Amino acid sequence: MYSTCTLAPEENEAVVHMILSNYPELQTQDIDIDYSNYKE
Repeated sequence: MYSTCTLAPEENEAVVHMILSNYPELQTQDIDIDYSNYKE
């Protein structure tokens, strides 16, 4: 799992893209989380 606390593409999508480009044996996996009980 890779997680950040930012919306910046260079710290999210760009990092994931770089990792997947360098390690083709890795893949993304969707996760299903029920957020209905979470509050701000």
